[in-house]
Formats: sequence, C-alpha cells, structure tokens
Amino acid sequence: MTPFEALNQAFSGMAGGGFSTENASIGAFGSFVQYVIVVFMFLTGINFTLHYGWLTGRWSAVRRSQELRVYTTIALVATAALTLLVWIPGTVEGFEESFRVGLFQAISILTTTGYVTADYETWVPAAQILLVLLMLVGGCSGSTSGSIKVLRHMIVAKEARMAMRKLLHPRGVFVYKVDGKPVSADVLTSVSGFLILYLLVLLSGVLALTLIGLDPYSAMGAALSALGNVGPGFGVVGPAETFAVLPAAAWWVLSALMLLGRLELYTVLVIFTLGYWRR
Repeated sequence: MTPFEALNQAFSGMAGGGFSTENASIGAFGSFVQYVIVVFMFLTGINFTLHYGWLTGRWSAVRRSQELRVYTTIALVATAALTLLVWIPGTVEGFEESFRVGLFQAISILTTTGYVTADYETWVPAAQILLVLLMLVGGCSGSTSGSIKVLRHMIVAKEARMAMRKLLHPRGVFVYKVDGKPVSADVLTSVSGFLILYLLVLLSGVLALTLIGLDPYSAMGAALSALGNVGPGFGVVGPAETFAVLPAAAWWVLSALMLLGRLELYTVLVIFTLGYWRR
C-alpha cells in the first residue's frame, strides 16, 4: 500500500467503518495485506478495556474474560466452516485462498467492519446463512463493533439454560456469573428486552423495505446490514453492489436503522416515549 492508502485503511478498519480507497475493497490488495488487516479487524472487536489491560500488564483480567474466549471461539469456528464451505465445492481454488477468504469474511462480518475480498453471494447457501448469523452476533461489548454483541448472547444463552435447570430443580438457586461476578436479575431482564427489541426493529425494517419494493432477500440483507452497521448485505445490496440502486424511501428507512443500531436502540427509542416528555 501507499502511505495514503495505509492511513485510510487503518482509520476505516479500526473504527469498523469498512470504507476502502478501492472499489474492490481489500480484494484490490495482495494476500499479505489482507492477513495484516484481519489481525487489526479482530483487535477492533475486542473490548477496549482489555486492550488497556494488555498495555498496563494486567494479564489476569484478559485471561479471565469469558467474552473474549467466546468471541475467539466464534471467530475460529466460523473461519473453519467458511473455509470448508468454499474449498470443498470448488467455489475458490486452492486451500490457502479458501482459508484466506473464509478467514477474512468471517472476521469482517463478525466485527461488522464490512471489508470484502470476495463476492460471497456466489458461495453455497450454507456459507451465506453462516454470514447472516455472524451479522447478528457482532464483536465484544466495549468495542467498535456493531450488532448485538457477544456478551448479550452469552447472558441470554445462560438465562435459557438456567430456565431449563429450574424446570428440573424447582427449588434450586442458580446464580449466573461473568468473569467471576454475579449478574443481577435486572441485567438479565434488560438484555432479554434488548434482544427482543432488536429483532422487532429488524423485522419492522424488513417489512418497510418490502413495502417500498425490495424483494424479501434484499430487504433482509439490507436491514441486517444497516441495523448491525455491517456494511455489505445480500441481494441488490450485496458485496459487489452499492446502496445507490435503492429508492430514496429505502435510504430513509436504512438511515433510521443505522442510527438505531449505532446508538443501541434504547437511547433513540426512549425519546419517542411519553414518559420522556413528561416533567
């Protein structure tokens, strides 16, 4: 890269913005550049308090982070799955290139950075579904990533597990802990409410886009991308396309979804409640 290209990609990558100086995004650069950018995209998806812990030598906090372990596991599993899903059918020739595009797209979508190196709409349906799931995950809390975040998924999954355990042991007392600290019932309720609200807003966005004229596949891809601040979507807004082809009404809907997603729903939606305007 030239110094100008490197500076722009560094700003865009660390902020999770995903804009590149090239129309082909990071696919316009060589394989070594792609591997370097993967490293920094992965770092952007980590809670920045852990970065501070690394810098100040507080390794115990980093080792104790359950969210970091889950985030890393998701990244590794998604990379392995995408590599096999593009290599075995022969969508991408050669194992190294299959691994590179699988790794890059897994980390890019998971961290909602939005860089692309391949047109994943030419991949098998299973690989595309996996990317959709990654769009709904996001990076760690306290990172520059968008979407729901790994910590919320962890809490909701643990809450579901506790509910099943209570059915088996009605008199049991169960406490959910994250990094050795108990999570209160208020936090569990808040996270569950956020997840339900996120899905309701997402479905509302899909409905609005279909009423405007988008096909369901493109509407789902565009709404997922906008609400999660991912960047590329599916259908007419896929990795090889732009949002410029959409009608103006769709831009308004997607702009609202981007604001809601970036400010994490509650901050914006509370303004539209009656209680907010009462003295």
